Amino acid sequence: MIPLLCCFSWFGLARAEVITEIGPEIELRSAGAWIRALPMEDRWMGGYSGSGEFWVAPLNQTADGWELDKSQQIQVTESGGILKDHAIRRCADGGYLHAGSANVDSDNDSAYAARMSSDFTVLARGVVEEREPGRAHNDLTALCADEAEGVIFPEFNGGNTFFHVGDDANASGSLSVQGAPRMSGGALHAEDGVITAIGADEGQLLKIATFDSDWNQLGSAQVAVFEPPTVAFWPQGLLHVGEHWIVALMGFDYQGDDWGNVYVLVLDEDWNLVERHQLTDYGQGEGGMRPWIAQRSEQLIVTWDHQSEQTLMALSLDPNSVGTTTGGASSGGTGSGGGIGDGDGLWGGGADTGDDDDDGCRGCAASLEASPVAPAWALLIALAIRRRTGLS
Repeated sequence: MIPLLCCFSWFGLARAEVITEIGPEIELRSAGAWIRALPMEDRWMGGYSGSGEFWVAPLNQTADGWELDKSQQIQVTESGGILKDHAIRRCADGGYLHAGSANVDSDNDSAYAARMSSDFTVLARGVVEEREPGRAHNDLTALCADEAEGVIFPEFNGGNTFFHVGDDANASGSLSVQGAPRMSGGALHAEDGVITAIGADEGQLLKIATFDSDWNQLGSAQVAVFEPPTVAFWPQGLLHVGEHWIVALMGFDYQGDDWGNVYVLVLDEDWNLVERHQLTDYGQGEGGMRPWIAQRSEQLIVTWDHQSEQTLMALSLDPNSVGTTTGGASSGGTGSGGGIGDGDGLWGGGADTGDDDDDGCRGCAASLEASPVAPAWALLIALAIRRRTGLS
C-alpha cells in the first residue's frame, strides 16, 4: 500500500482524507470480463463473465496478490452462451439478483435475470424483456433493495424504463422513469426510501437524480469532475460511506473510442467533489473498462477489465470516515447491509497485451480541497470544478 501523503499530482500535494492508501494494480490472470468483487461476512467472492455466461468464485488474497479460485466456481446463468453484459446486486434478504443482456434478433434487444440465495445457489431464471429494439439493454443497471428490485434501461427516444423483477426472475411490470440520467453504464443506490441514480452523458458533468420508491423525482444535481478534454464515462460504482459518496468511473479524452483511465471520486453529502484519485495511467488504445467498487470494513476493492484481463486494486479508508456504511459493494443500497454489501456495474473489451507496468499515477491522488503547495491556476480549476447545481 502507498500512503497518499507521500504522493504528488498536478494539483499539488495530495492531502489524504477518506481514501488513505492505494495498492498496486493486480492482474488476476483470468481471461474474461465483468469482474465484480462481492464482499461477504468473512471473505471476498468474485463475479465474472466467460463464454457468454456469468460465474461466481472465491476471490482470495495471496502472498503474491489476489486470485480467483475457479476450482470452486458456480455457474449463475445457463443462456446457451448468448449473454454479453452483466449486473449483479445483493438484495435486502441477503440473496442476489443477476441480469444480463443479449443479442437475439438485433443488437442489445433482450435481457434476462437470475435469482440466487446468499450462497449463490440459483433459485430461478427468467426473462426481463426479449426482442425489443426500442431500448438499449446493454450496460444494464440493476437494483435489489427494499425500495425496488429490478433493472433499468434507457429508451432511444429519451428517458428510462424500470422493469420490476419478481421472485421467479421474470419481469412483473415496468414503468417510465423521467428525470434520471441515461442509465446505460450508470448506478443505482437505495436507502431510507430514497433511490439515487447516477450517470454521465459523455461530458465533464456527473449527473445525479433522486426518487422515492414509486420513482417520483425528488431532486437532481450535476457536478464537474474533470477538466476538458477529459470526460466522465460509465460511473458504475457507487457507495455511500459514512458522510461521503464514493464513485468508480472512467475518465477519457473523447476520441470516439471507449478508452480511458480508472478514477475513484469522493464527494460529500451535497455532491461537492472532495477527492479525485486516478488509479491507472494507460496509453492510447488501452482502457480500464467496466469499473466497479466494493467495500468490506475499511477496505475498498476496485475492479475493471484491462485488455480482456480482469484487474483489481485494493484501497484503504480512513477509519474515522467509515461511520455507518450503506451500499457496501458498488451501488448496493440497503440491500447490501451495513459495511459489507454488494452491487452493480457494466462495459466493453480489447486484446490482452499483458501490460504489468507498475508506474504511472498509481498511488497518486488529486485532492480538490485546498493543497498547501498548489499553484494559483490549480486552485482556480478546483474552484471551477466545485461549481455545480444543487439538489432542488
